[in-house]
Amino acid sequence: MNTRRFHLIDTTLRDGEQAAGVVFAREYKVAIARELVAACVNELEAGIPAMGAEACDDLRAVSDAVGTERVLAWCRAGTADLAAAQRCGATRVHLSFPVSDLHLQTWGKDRFWVLRELRQLTIEAAARFRYLSIGAQDATRADFGFLKDFAVAVARTPAQRLRLADTVGVGHPARLRHEIAGDS
Repeated sequence: MNTRRFHLIDTTLRDGEQAAGVVFAREYKVAIARELVAACVNELEAGIPAMGAEACDDLRAVSDAVGTERVLAWCRAGTADLAAAQRCGATRVHLSFPVSDLHLQTWGKDRFWVLRELRQLTIEAAARFRYLSIGAQDATRADFGFLKDFAVAVARTPAQRLRLADTVGVGHPARLRHEIAGDS
């Protein structure tokens, strides 16, 4: 019997609103959060504090409804986003770094910037928050050698988790298993 325990993370309250024309009123966000918790979802990525005061108020309302231990604030790789999350009263953050060359180009950054900022921002985040998750944004289109370097660097930080994001939905499970396991 497989006794592996699943840990579910839901991004509806963040990603769900990225669809054109979709905006959840605060009372709906709270209701959705309560239903997700009732469905045994472990974590809710509940918003982006850098979006402003209303997003922070929504994040606080969700945290008040389901508990801060279940709620993550999503942050871009930058001090301003961490400060916004702290102003929202977040105790847990997910800090996302672009890792594909395409996303790095879009941000006007390079791989050295990622590794340098990873070191600096994780120290800052660990001082501000109880829990820190790191995201490899657009990981399925990243150079796998750099993705490995990034994962090794994350392992040397105070972060509790590394999440690989298939940002545009191009990852094939068999390929990912092969790459991550290092199968020949």
